[in-house]
Order: sequence, then C-alpha cells, then structure tokens
Amino acid sequence: MKININGTEIEVQDDIVSQAIEKKEAVKISNDKIMLFTSDDYNTRIENLKKDEYKKGRKEGVEIEWKETKRKLGIEIEGKNGDEILDAFRLKVLADAKVEPNQKIKDLEADKIKLQQNLTKLETEKTELSNQFAQKEKEGKINSLIFSSIPEKAVSETLTRNDIASVFKGNGYQVDIVDEKEVVKANGEILKHGITLEPLKLSDVMSKFVTEKGFLKQDGGRGEGDKTKDGTPGTLEAFEKEMKEKNITMGSEAYAKEMGERIKNKTLKI
Repeated sequence: MKININGTEIEVQDDIVSQAIEKKEAVKISNDKIMLFTSDDYNTRIENLKKDEYKKGRKEGVEIEWKETKRKLGIEIEGKNGDEILDAFRLKVLADAKVEPNQKIKDLEADKIKLQQNLTKLETEKTELSNQFAQKEKEGKINSLIFSSIPEKAVSETLTRNDIASVFKGNGYQVDIVDEKEVVKANGEILKHGITLEPLKLSDVMSKFVTEKGFLKQDGGRGEGDKTKDGTPGTLEAFEKEMKEKNITMGSEAYAKEMGERIKNKTLKI
C-alpha cells in the first residue's frame, strides 16, 4: 500500500497497515531514503545550516586573505592572527629597510587598507549569498504551501499537483509570506474577506479555484477540467509538451508567466 504525505508517496507493507488498524496503535515505519520533519524542526534545521555555512565561509575567507597577505609580504610565521602578522611585518620592515622606516610603514598602511577592502568585499558577497539562499528557501516554502493546499480530490494521474499549481499561478494568483503569515494575491493585490478584511486563507482560495475550473473528481470519474489527451493546440497537454521541448520546467517562473499570457490572450484553454 502507498501512503501519500504532502505529495510524497511512501510504500508501506499491507500487513503493517492491517496490524495498525486491528490493534489501533501506532506502528513504526523505517525508510532510510525519506526524512520527515515538523515545520518547526525543518525551520530550525535550515536556520542552523545557514548559520554554520555563513560562519564557516567567513572564517575560511578571512584565513585565505591572511595567508595570501603573508605570502605577498614575505613573512614566514605560524598562525592566522592579523595583528601578529602586521607586527611581524613591521619588524621585518625595520630590520631590512633600505629606505626610511616611515616610508615602509606608509606602504604597510596601504596594504592594510587594501586588505580591509578585500574583507569588506568578502562580507558583501557573503551577505548576497545569504539573501539568495533565503529567497530560495522562501520560494520552496511557498511551493510547499501551494501543493499542500490542493485538495486530494482534484489530483489525478493526468492532472498532477504541478499542473494545478502552474494553472493557479498562470491565472494571476501569487502566494507570499507577509509578517510570517501566508497571503494570497491576485494581480498583485492581497485577497481579503469582504466584511472582516482579513486575508483569505490559501486553502479556501485554492478550493474555490479548483471547483470553478472543474478539477474536482466527479462521481464515477475524475474531474480534470477541460484538459484533453489529443495534444490539440491550445490545450494544457499541448502547452506542457511545448514547454518541455523548450526546456522550460513545469512550475517555474517562466512557465507560469508564459501560461498566464496565453490564458489572458485566450490561446490556452484551462
């Protein structure tokens, strides 16, 4: 038997399921290829990974800069402490100087400024990388929210969660996280309750959307809206085939944008 958890299928032996039903107690299912997290555990894990990666990258970057500085200055000392390196260089300058010590010190100060500029650049790059990681994390969380909001009765073998999510985005809907809360937007505007003005829940918006599109399973069959299997131009199947040939991934921003434009100019029927 297969159990679907948020879009991920897990194979469970029938006798284990029967045992759980018969004894009405929890059973242990082990699968080394699958990891399940609560939302809190997942968020804590990601946050700790980000912190560790940032600290590691910053430390390695600083150490590389100091190592390169020692090489350029011709200093052979152990350690990566900046003050010790600069002190050693001052002593070397004063010992081997062929010009006035003041000039050597000025050159040292210039090298120090350059080093500080390189460190500042490194910090900026690390910040940009951290921001990019945070954006990717947010996009992943939003896609997970959209997938979770799709009613099981709307999903079929020929109409997957990816299909429904892409059609949802293609119709001008966007999901965002504002003040740590999920909100649904239509054409850039947050959808709100007509009386309370509270933001509408994603699950409610999605439920209404799949109902209006006719995606819900009907008695005796599966509801799949107007989706056909003949690849006729203007159908969802033909659109998916075309995007695949163009190497445009289903669910991507480019995929949703192209779908939205075609729905708007009525060259794609959903």
